Amino acid sequence: VTSLCHFLSAAESTPDTNEETAGAMFQKEILAQRQFVAASAAELLWILLSSEETACTTTDALLDAIDIDLSKTDNLSGEDCARAAGAIRALSAALWGDPPSVKGVPLLRFFWEPVLDILGRVTSTIFHSSDCTIKSSDIAGRVSCLIVLNEGAFDDSKLYVIVLEIVLSLRRLVDSEMVYGSGDLCPTEWEAFTKAIDFGLAPWLLYQGEDPLQLEICDEISAIFFQLQSFLLKCAQVEVGFHQIVDNDERQYL
Repeated sequence: VTSLCHFLSAAESTPDTNEETAGAMFQKEILAQRQFVAASAAELLWILLSSEETACTTTDALLDAIDIDLSKTDNLSGEDCARAAGAIRALSAALWGDPPSVKGVPLLRFFWEPVLDILGRVTSTIFHSSDCTIKSSDIAGRVSCLIVLNEGAFDDSKLYVIVLEIVLSLRRLVDSEMVYGSGDLCPTEWEAFTKAIDFGLAPWLLYQGEDPLQLEICDEISAIFFQLQSFLLKCAQVEVGFHQIVDNDERQYL
């Protein structure tokens, strides 16, 4: 499973060839082979995740690959990052599909909460968490945190790919459940989702760098917040059949 994740991520990355080292036809052939490997790996992972016999063990293996600490850059190899990125992409596609055309696997609904917990935790590890770098702030009656970025980890470009995959995963959830769905998350799923965007996504809005991946991360996070705001405003305007889980206090906090 983890090897398939590595193949999926590595095959979809940009090749290092250029016109000086390879001709146009050779580059086209390499691209076709990489796309074939990526498609084959994604198909095999989807089959494993959608089968009752293999769904749990496959999900556990993917979560093990995803659950890494981005602050410990010295312990993370390029292979670790590629494996984690591929696992995130495969698992999120199985959980939340490719809205609106492709639905997620219903069998995996049990894993939504733990996956959201892990995605939020992994993303937040790129930030410092010591007391001297966290400032508390009262937001709508709740204590939230303004987290200072870990500049050491932030300079390591291989971590951007992991963060971007997590952001795109949460974008899948928002598109699936709040843009094209009715937002029917259970209370613990809402709690895990809120925590993930509070500690994992929101701090990125303070950092506008020049790296293309970093800019894409910030753009995707901004889109998530705009879609979430639109969904919550829609819930507030519905008098009959009002969303039972997103109460007024939760809405104000988000």
